[in-house]
Amino acid sequence: MGGSAAKLAGIFALCVWAGVARDGLADEASRGSESAGAATDAAFVGLVDRVMALRLAGGLTVAGALAVIPESELRLREVLAERRQLSEPREPAPGLVEIEAYLPAEAVAALVREIAAWYLPKANPALLEVAPEGSPATVAGTGLAPREPGQADPSSATAPPGWRHCSARELELVREAARIDLRQRLLASLGGWRVSASQTLGVLWVARPDFRGACEHQLTALALPAAILEPTGICRQPLELSRIAVADLLARAAASCAHPIEADLAQAIDPDFQDPLVLDGLAVAPPRREVAPAAPSGVQEVRGPDWITQVLTITAVGRPPAGVPVASRRPLAAAAAEVEARRQLWLRVESLPLPDGRTVGDVLVAHPEAVRTIDQAVLPAAVVTFGDDDQATAAFNLRLETVWRVVGVE
Repeated sequence: MGGSAAKLAGIFALCVWAGVARDGLADEASRGSESAGAATDAAFVGLVDRVMALRLAGGLTVAGALAVIPESELRLREVLAERRQLSEPREPAPGLVEIEAYLPAEAVAALVREIAAWYLPKANPALLEVAPEGSPATVAGTGLAPREPGQADPSSATAPPGWRHCSARELELVREAARIDLRQRLLASLGGWRVSASQTLGVLWVARPDFRGACEHQLTALALPAAILEPTGICRQPLELSRIAVADLLARAAASCAHPIEADLAQAIDPDFQDPLVLDGLAVAPPRREVAPAAPSGVQEVRGPDWITQVLTITAVGRPPAGVPVASRRPLAAAAAEVEARRQLWLRVESLPLPDGRTVGDVLVAHPEAVRTIDQAVLPAAVVTFGDDDQATAAFNLRLETVWRVVGVE
């Protein structure tokens, strides 16, 4: 036990030092390196995916509830981008950078309530609460990118923030998706335009499907401005179309039909009297592309232990020292709770068994630099709370897959 205690003391001391030290990787990220940027953008996409997949009390997912009002998802992304927290960059394997974007579960639940109250005011608020069963203590997305900028795809080094994890091909696909969405929205909008007191374009299209096809062809041929790649992972394809331009488009479509159109298309008008008609086509950043660490040549990949799929969560309590000023009680209690939670977490990490018979602690003693990499992946599982006598409760969690990535390639 004495050796184990000494081993833990050394590891925990390194862990505490790692919390305030900044190695070259972190410095590079603070300067906005492309590799850290790509990992950050991929992590944000992962965070959005996790939030949208959360189950609500009414049975729907967040994505399902917000699907009825597309603008609500846009706002959700904007607020997530503002409030997300980022882990320190770490190197889980040679040549890779990994970052996590995360928020405590209660912060995500508050965000969902905020968006629902704004966009779904008539819905029952109780049904839009994030269901506690199966929800993680921290909602996080992980981003992985090559250490050298442009190593996977040179075009990613020049992509704007929010899109640095994407290849040139992916960027073109998302732009095309936004253009398609714009055409669909434009077609739906024009279907409501009136060509007479009793007839809309939509009704006319039902009677003359050839005319509808001709209109779709004209929409496809429209010259569009450049799509906008927003930092929130939304690709926006804008369009402004005057009433005269719409009338010209309809006239060209009618002229291409074999039989005349029995309507005065020059008088077509938007029932909402928008002139110009302003629309946006929307598409989102593609899913994260996992960059798997390459095994050294000639080295057989070791099967990972059962615990790599788990998330370790530790909660601890801290109390303020006796006799300290009132203003210092809560900060000191919070610090004590956080230190104790991290100490207990590292006790658990040290004892994790490895396939070769050693423990994680054995590897960390031989490779102290790995402690910093793992410690950078430790995330707050919740905000610090206070109870009677200013007693503080703190919690941290750690994806154990990160531990295996670090020590499993040793």
